[in-house]
Amino acid sequence: MRALRKEVGLSRAELARRASVPASTLRNWENDRGFPTLPVVMRLAEALGVPAEWLAGGGGRPAEDEPEPAQQKPRRRRKASIP
Repeated sequence: MRALRKEVGLSRAELARRASVPASTLRNWENDRGFPTLPVVMRLAEALGVPAEWLAGGGGRPAEDEPEPAQQKPRRRRKASIP
């Protein structure tokens, strides 16, 4: 969350204000101490300009024109050969 906040150019205090949470609580979340509730995730995502699913999933900011990865077939394992 910290990297995304910095990427969009928001201070911790400004993001906390926009999401209506204490800056100290936001600092804890950025340091992996606790997790925001779903309503707060929604407000944080809106303030950061990303979908809530990306923020909740811990993903970074998506590339605007990056296609979704194609699903790959599972690889078959080779049988071990015994000499």
